[in-house]
Amino acid sequence: MDRLSALLNLFQPEARNVSQTSLYQAPITVAKNESSHLYLVKSGRLQLSSGQETRQCQCGDLIWIPKGDAHQLTELRQPDTDLNQQPPALVTKIEILFLHREPNQELNLLQSTLPHLLFLPASENQESSLKPLVELMFQEAGQQRCGHTTVVNRLAEVLLVNLLRHLMANQKVSTGVLGGLSDLRLARAMTGIHDTPGENWTLEELANTAGMSRTAFSKRFREVVGFTPADYLAQWRMSIACKKISSGSESVATLADELGYQSETAFRRAFRKVTGHPPGFYKKGVAFSEIKEEMAEAAT
Repeated sequence: MDRLSALLNLFQPEARNVSQTSLYQAPITVAKNESSHLYLVKSGRLQLSSGQETRQCQCGDLIWIPKGDAHQLTELRQPDTDLNQQPPALVTKIEILFLHREPNQELNLLQSTLPHLLFLPASENQESSLKPLVELMFQEAGQQRCGHTTVVNRLAEVLLVNLLRHLMANQKVSTGVLGGLSDLRLARAMTGIHDTPGENWTLEELANTAGMSRTAFSKRFREVVGFTPADYLAQWRMSIACKKISSGSESVATLADELGYQSETAFRRAFRKVTGHPPGFYKKGVAFSEIKEEMAEAAT
């Protein structure tokens, strides 16, 4: 596959609650949560406050808060000006949910390794492939036409994919999974892991795939992605395992073989090491007593 498809297939970003909101009457205040929040500034000026960071934004800017950090958007208005003198701050807000959320949000290797805030100024958006999508989103979000919800949700997901493409192509994110995929050499090794997680990947094989020496590859991978290659492989495998276990699509024994483990016992130990839980924790409809039994077995 390409650099992004495996990530999107596994973590399945889903847009919800797309709406156009004016900040003239009241600010937007969002408490910390598990969603990702994307804002498109349609008009006016506003101030974003998130954690220790404060940023002034204007018409055409794009704001992405990937990890669900608490934040507030407040209109910036000159004293004694009315709407005829200064247009209201209008934003299209988009909430995005990913497959892996609590209790193991860190298994979403895309969302968990992104920066807390990403900002694209209007000047950059105007020169990128994002421009027509942003304009269409403004148009659709501001009108309650037939099929409104379906259109804006799907359009928001297309916008997110194009935003990820833009960030990678222009190397806007230097660390984490997206940072690794922005580095063409590391991306070759990461894509190999994504496409064939059951392969018996060694450091030498991954380094050869990247076209680097083992030492240089290992150092560069750790610096950029934030994991050793072996830890990243284990994280990726367990992200797949969690998804399939929770959906009930495959047994633990089948998964162990599919993901490259010598035995079901080895898989269970690796699973618990990465997630902190036995596989039964993720099964739908499993009684707590059964989970306790699995935890006792894993401890022996």
